[in-house]
Amino acid sequence: MLQPRIVGSVVAIGTLLQSWWLFVVLSAVMLWATFLPTQHLFDTIYNHLVARPRDLPRLGIAPAPRRFAQGMAATLALAVGAALLAHATYTAWALQAFFITAVSTVVLGRVCPPAELYQRLERRRAIG
Repeated sequence: MLQPRIVGSVVAIGTLLQSWWLFVVLSAVMLWATFLPTQHLFDTIYNHLVARPRDLPRLGIAPAPRRFAQGMAATLALAVGAALLAHATYTAWALQAFFITAVSTVVLGRVCPPAELYQRLERRRAIG
């Protein structure tokens, strides 16, 4: 749950500051993690700062549903950043509210709707 908490913190700070560059950087970090899962920044932080000192199992490569969710989060972060950069204030607010709701669902409810969507799509594809 480290990654959703970090993402949630960045989204909250970016929303408070209405900072397009924070959302663009968040998007880049999330896209990096999606396309290069062996070099995932948040997993590396977890492995070095949490898992290793406490002798906990280290995180491996993120499974496909998590990478799908990261890609969706990256896309949403980029959309927020673009809306802020374009001074589309109402659009940015709506996207930020959606982002905050999504992160809250993951952190508080421990349910990730994009990962669930991925799994449903995979089941449907497997059936036929």
